[in-house]
Amino acid sequence: ALRGWRAGVAAAPGLIAPAWPVLVLAWSASTAPLTPMLLGEALLWVAAVALPLLGQGLRRALRQAEPALATATLVGVALAASLWLTHGLWTAPVG
Repeated sequence: ALRGWRAGVAAAPGLIAPAWPVLVLAWSASTAPLTPMLLGEALLWVAAVALPLLGQGLRRALRQAEPALATATLVGVALAASLWLTHGLWTAPVG
C-alpha cells in the first residue's frame, strides 16, 4: 500500500475473495469443521485492514518514504519468518 492505507484496504478483497470458491470446494470434500476455515478467513481480513494502518503509522513515524519502505520490508520478512517457525503452535495436526 505505497499509495496510502485506504488503497491497501481497498485492494484486500481482490486478493482474498478469489480463493473462496477453492475454500468451499476443499471444505465440502473434507471432514474438517467449517469453523477453523472461517476463522482463518476472518484473520486474513483483520490482517488486510491492520497491516496498511500499521504501515501508515510507520510512514508517519519515520517521515520519509525510503526508510519506511525498508523498515516495512524488514517487518514483513520478520512476520513471515515468525509464522513459518511457529507454525506448529497454531496449526492443527493432519491425519
